[in-house]
Amino acid sequence: MIERRTNWKLCFLIATLSVTWTACSADDPPSAPAQVDSTDSAPDSSTDAADDTSGPLDGSLAADSDSLELPDAGDAAPLSDSSDAIQEGDLPSDTQSADVPVELPPPSDVIEAEVEEEVATGPQPITALFIGNSYTFGNQLPDLVEAWAQAIGVDLSTEMIAKGGALLEQHAADPDTLATIAEMAPTYVVLQGQSYVPLVAPFTFYTGVAPLAQAAHAAGSTPVLFETWARQAGHSMYSNELAGHDPTSMQAALREAYMKAAADNDGIYAPVGDAWEASLEANPELTLHSGDGSHAAMTGSYLTAAVFVGLLGEVDVTLEANTWTSDKIEEADGTSLRAAAQQVLSAP
Repeated sequence: MIERRTNWKLCFLIATLSVTWTACSADDPPSAPAQVDSTDSAPDSSTDAADDTSGPLDGSLAADSDSLELPDAGDAAPLSDSSDAIQEGDLPSDTQSADVPVELPPPSDVIEAEVEEEVATGPQPITALFIGNSYTFGNQLPDLVEAWAQAIGVDLSTEMIAKGGALLEQHAADPDTLATIAEMAPTYVVLQGQSYVPLVAPFTFYTGVAPLAQAAHAAGSTPVLFETWARQAGHSMYSNELAGHDPTSMQAALREAYMKAAADNDGIYAPVGDAWEASLEANPELTLHSGDGSHAAMTGSYLTAAVFVGLLGEVDVTLEANTWTSDKIEEADGTSLRAAAQQVLSAP
């Protein structure tokens, strides 16, 4: 069978060439050899591919094929899945997946950014630098604030720069104070001025606040204006330096000065004096001043600490979870003082 098919193909080829040669020699005169253009010498692969499936290369062959005797269909070799057939597995891997887009791994910086977004960021530690005088270091106020905050789970730590009778203007002129602000870069810089300077020398007060607030902002910190409290009723100063004032008018003047200083310096107003006033109105028998009628007793320092814990820690100090009482404070007094602090913190 193989020999018969081969002989038939050979006869067909000889006959075709003979017919073509005869036709060409009879009709066409000899011609000069065609000139080859170097620009067209490269074969066109796309044309070749199309010609492989479009039929005979020469129209004369197609015409002549109708008169040729073709072999019986039974003599044709059947198609089979022989070992010579191209299998899918024989194709290169890139050919098999030519239509499948290749997914490249994302750049490392994209991966890192996604990981950082997924990492839960809890509350950040809070640091507070207190700058003032004896109203700040009395009863170790910053330590009370830190102890209370840590006891209720608020990560707040404090530092202090305080000198007896010091004005903020003096702190602002101290290179060590400015260097401490810059190096520590605390979350908050708490500024407490001399107790009655805002009333008798407001310009001195404001010019003392400004450079310290600027230093705080330069360090990435927020200035906090620590509003102090009025002198106790009947204090001798109401007959001398503060003549014409009483606790109510003195507190109003302090409130106005500290609120203005906070607004002028993009700071936060800490309403400590307001909390003292609220406590004395609600419970006048609960003494907040020490024996000199000026500085804070332990109850007054506890009330002041409650304001700072609630303000800086952003918590409601009246809630049981945020309750902390010094062993020097009666439980009932502690409840009353925390209520006064939260009252002013919650005020609009």
